Amino acid sequence: MQYPNYTGSNPMKKREDIVHKFSSFVYWIDDNYQLKFSWKVDIKLENNMKLKIETDPDAKESFWVQYFLKKILIPSQVEEKSVNEFNQEENYFQTERHLSAYLQEACLKAAKDIHYEFKYIKYKYSFQEYFQIANMAACLPAKLLKNFNFQRKKINIEAYGTSALKRFIRNHIYQQDLEARRTKFSEYGLLKNLNITELNEALVSRSMNKQQIVLHCLAWQCFNEIFQIEKNHLKQTKSPSKSDFAAIASYYNQRCNQLNLSTIPASWLTVKEMLAKCIQAAKNYRSKSYFHLENYCNISDPALSGLEKLIQQEEWQEVQFMIEKLFTKIPKVCQIIFSLSYGLNLTQTDIVTIFKSKYPELQKQYQVARFLKRHTRTILKDFYTEWNQINPEINLND
Repeated sequence: MQYPNYTGSNPMKKREDIVHKFSSFVYWIDDNYQLKFSWKVDIKLENNMKLKIETDPDAKESFWVQYFLKKILIPSQVEEKSVNEFNQEENYFQTERHLSAYLQEACLKAAKDIHYEFKYIKYKYSFQEYFQIANMAACLPAKLLKNFNFQRKKINIEAYGTSALKRFIRNHIYQQDLEARRTKFSEYGLLKNLNITELNEALVSRSMNKQQIVLHCLAWQCFNEIFQIEKNHLKQTKSPSKSDFAAIASYYNQRCNQLNLSTIPASWLTVKEMLAKCIQAAKNYRSKSYFHLENYCNISDPALSGLEKLIQQEEWQEVQFMIEKLFTKIPKVCQIIFSLSYGLNLTQTDIVTIFKSKYPELQKQYQVARFLKRHTRTILKDFYTEWNQINPEINLND
């Protein structure tokens, strides 16, 4: 990303100066193939901030952030002379930019916290991508901070903004990423969040036969109808009681009779076990684990003999050869994106910038994430099949 007409400041240094807190932005730089950030100052914002501080040199940071926030939320409380409508619009935009600059450190803090919170999907999203998501919200501070209560004096706007940004990042990831949603719900909340297609696919992946899938889906439908909870309580949903399970089992048996399904009448315990299988299938479906091949070559037992080490090396070469062969079979655009992502460590946001003019299906970061996930699954599935054919004595588990 380029920032025209900006000047640089010391990289990796926390902003202490009030002028820079309200006029500088995070700028990512490539340092020996590692992304680091520096602060870049917007000259217009810097000059405007200097003029304001001259009018009240004793005013603290907390005063200025409340001043700017009130200008966009409750402008009647702030005296501001505007010459015409154009100046009013320009003034509003400038105020938003001051607040957006102020929230840059909140964006970094929120991105760091969410990057750790979602560490189980770190292979999909980098710290920089979480920051970019947070920055989207920080660019619209009026919307992000609209519920801030000025009457509560002890609330720090930066801390409030950090919490709001973390919430925004979570919701953004939850909307686009199936795997991330596995941590959003309790076990029975997860059942409530499922749809029939997703549950059916999850049960198929557990190698259930058609009749078992039909019965488990029916148990899930009866659970949904009998056990009612509010949607905003899905994270705290507790397990149904014994009487709840008994009611679900009674309804399940009734539905089996109506549908002429030949099965033994279910007890409350049977239904509980069926729902537990649905929960486990859904968890596995939403949190598929991937075999990271780059770690394979590092697995070495120091106690191995020279011959055993040679055999292990040959096995790794065989793995490499198989992957290279499978890689050449995927479409050319897939090969390029894999090379950019895993070879050059480009972020998904960078890949969007490169591809969006040519590929309409790759306009957003989440579309690249889904693209990589889909084709990674294809390669690993083909690898799994081919490996088990060549090495039947060392079968890989699904």
